[in-house]
Amino acid sequence: MTQPVDSAQIVQTGRLAYLPVSLFGSVMGFSGLALAWRLAATEFGLSGWMGEALGLVAGCVFVLLTLCYAIKCIGSSGAVRAEFAHPVAVNFFGTPIIAFLLLPAVVAPYSVLLSKALWMIGTVSMLAFAWLIVSRWMSVRQQVVHATPAWMIPIVGTLNISIVGVTLDLPGAAAVSAFGLAVGLFFAIPLFTMILSHQPSWPAQALALAVLAFATLVILSMSVQTIAGIARGEQRALTL
Repeated sequence: MTQPVDSAQIVQTGRLAYLPVSLFGSVMGFSGLALAWRLAATEFGLSGWMGEALGLVAGCVFVLLTLCYAIKCIGSSGAVRAEFAHPVAVNFFGTPIIAFLLLPAVVAPYSVLLSKALWMIGTVSMLAFAWLIVSRWMSVRQQVVHATPAWMIPIVGTLNISIVGVTLDLPGAAAVSAFGLAVGLFFAIPLFTMILSHQPSWPAQALALAVLAFATLVILSMSVQTIAGIARGEQRALTL
């Protein structure tokens, strides 16, 4: 049986060896905040410059982190392999992929072509990553102590496919979006139940679980409403 890798026992050397891939989660936060402010400006007549500024920050942070992590991959490949082999840390490799799925909504008003390219890259990567993680769960016995809220990231990521995908004029985008929603629905509930059954030992873990559960429900609601709206012929994108 494959033994879990203890990151504390890994000697990490090279530039940016300790840069965690989970920092891409900040891009998710900036992108979501930018889209929320953009919608608020449309609905309530608020100034729209804040949403556009946050979108610019999201794009700049994404480019900067991508360059920095590329340097880590080149100079500290052992640290990257150790991070990917860790049963918990590997899930955070889904954060840059989710960023690829949220940034299309941010850049769509400026470049539809770039928006489509980012969404296609993110969709293929997210489905492949989810398949890889599920395959690992099925082929390697998992420890209960590793059942953390981070397990939800690869599965919740598939729900993000439909948020922007159904609004793009791409052949098959609606079907792929519905498939991503189905995959997320299939795994989200049993995974959440499994994680919840492992009682958190510290208040911080309970808070993380509550925040992730809330985020999952919000993304699920947005995905269902978006696909249902397209089915009724009501195409309303987050990019407006």
